[in-house]
Amino acid sequence: METPHLQAEAEPQFKRYIHFFDHYLSHPRQPLSRLMHYAAIAISATTLLVAIWDGNPLLFLAGLIVSYALAWLAHTVVEKHDGSKLIYPLWALIADFHIVLLTMIGQIDVRRRVARHDHDYRA
Repeated sequence: METPHLQAEAEPQFKRYIHFFDHYLSHPRQPLSRLMHYAAIAISATTLLVAIWDGNPLLFLAGLIVSYALAWLAHTVVEKHDGSKLIYPLWALIADFHIVLLTMIGQIDVRRRVARHDHDYRA
């Protein structure tokens, strides 16, 4: 039985977060992948609050590790692309929070359309 191959596309280099964000949004996302990213954000936010409340920054670090692993699985298992090429982990974390915010204010679809039409994202 043949295993599915991960997409081997070159990861573009970005100079600014907004260009990375447009690229991040422009990729199709499966509903399960989106759910996994939302869960990762919930874990990050919850562990941050608990770490502040408890005065234990290791809790937040543990939450970040679990969140990153969940997002990585969403990319590699659900979306079938090489999650090891995620060379902007901090920007990816910020982008996930950004996506949640845009979803909450009802602007995510508008922002996705803009991202799909922005072809010069590396300038």
